[in-house]
Amino acid sequence: EPYVSGPHSHQHGEQVWPINELLRAASRANELGYQLHLHAIGDAAVRRALDVIQQVTELNGERDRRPVIAHVHVLNPADTPRFAQLGVIANFEPYWAQMDDVMVEQTAPRLGPERAEQQYRIADMIASGAAVSMGSDWPVTTADWRPAVQVAVSRQNSDGAPEGGWIPSQRISVESALDAYTSGSAYQSLSDSRGRLVVGSTADFLVLDGNPLTTLPHELSSIRVTETWIDGHVVWNDAGQ
Repeated sequence: EPYVSGPHSHQHGEQVWPINELLRAASRANELGYQLHLHAIGDAAVRRALDVIQQVTELNGERDRRPVIAHVHVLNPADTPRFAQLGVIANFEPYWAQMDDVMVEQTAPRLGPERAEQQYRIADMIASGAAVSMGSDWPVTTADWRPAVQVAVSRQNSDGAPEGGWIPSQRISVESALDAYTSGSAYQSLSDSRGRLVVGSTADFLVLDGNPLTTLPHELSSIRVTETWIDGHVVWNDAGQ
């Protein structure tokens, strides 16, 4: 559907790939063994990405594909169950799920109130049973996971607005956010031995100066990392060693 406001030359989002060309490219990449990773900004983009993944699966047969759709910016409710049905991983950038200047001045006014409420439906996606991962889209925005988790949990900007959170039904727990950043991202990257603190997994972890599970949501970004471990070895600590 067209935007409700904005320049007349851009009444719809711009289609980067004609659908038939995208299908041919995706099918060929999949035949060669590559994992499909599509970025989708807008409801039409999300639906087309799902359509392509579905058609690739029908053309090339079932196997452990773990296709990814990143951003899932505007999600038509009718498309939510398709992620779990098709085995598509929803890769969100939770730091964007806030009423910042871009959202207030540009995005929400052009989408209108109904579609503005369809942005970053992270809780709905988790409830649907789909696999969810999280990232930063760095260098577009900060690579720091802490303010991103804070936004995912509170749906508030750095000023604590709006009260109760933006689209509060889409707030998620700290546990869910950390799972998406760790085991969810490991699953997405086909790294099944990583992302969990269990016997037999690769020892990648952080040491923090506070417990995120008991920290107030608006204070999550202030937690400090004191050590970083990769594959069982300290690669950084706050003592500079």
